[in-house]
Amino acid sequence: GCGDTDAALRVYNALEPLVMDDEGQWSHYANVTIPGLNAFAAMETRGMFIDEGNALATFKATMVTDVEQRERSLLDAIPRKCKQSIVQDYLGKTNDKGQLVNKNKTAEDALSFSRPDFVKEVLFTNPNGFRLKPKVFTKTTAKLNDASLREPSTSAKDHLPYFFDTCPFTMELAEFQKDRHLLNTNVVKFEENYIRGG
Repeated sequence: GCGDTDAALRVYNALEPLVMDDEGQWSHYANVTIPGLNAFAAMETRGMFIDEGNALATFKATMVTDVEQRERSLLDAIPRKCKQSIVQDYLGKTNDKGQLVNKNKTAEDALSFSRPDFVKEVLFTNPNGFRLKPKVFTKTTAKLNDASLREPSTSAKDHLPYFFDTCPFTMELAEFQKDRHLLNTNVVKFEENYIRGG
């Protein structure tokens, strides 16, 4: 039948007005998501020519700028005490022998959104962070009997949407994660594999 199509239309009709009401989401949807989806859908069926000198480089530069701006905005939104304690804990972490584990690391490494532990601390565990109550846990820990051993998920798709209404930081974080993934996976990898000798 056409159940999937019907369900998709109903969801679209319900969600489109909500997205249109949020200027940031609508801008992202109209300027990044839809053009990207259309380009990749067309490429999937018939391939595409690449203007090596300009188009890909321009899009990449736009995405790099957007991702960097989003990251700065996110870091600025995290309470200062939270960032300070995370950096101190990360740089001062020792192993069983008392040796520094992150000896060659920097504060920038400690405050990296690529580090799931950083995101977990900011959102859930650090007393100076957002202190959200986790609703979804990692697949490997979700079914553990001891609830204290369960690790909160940091998935932009499966977990962060639970907090969009009460903690706008999570929505911005989810968009950042999606854009960073688009940049690193679709743009940079495409360039490496198909433009520079792939």
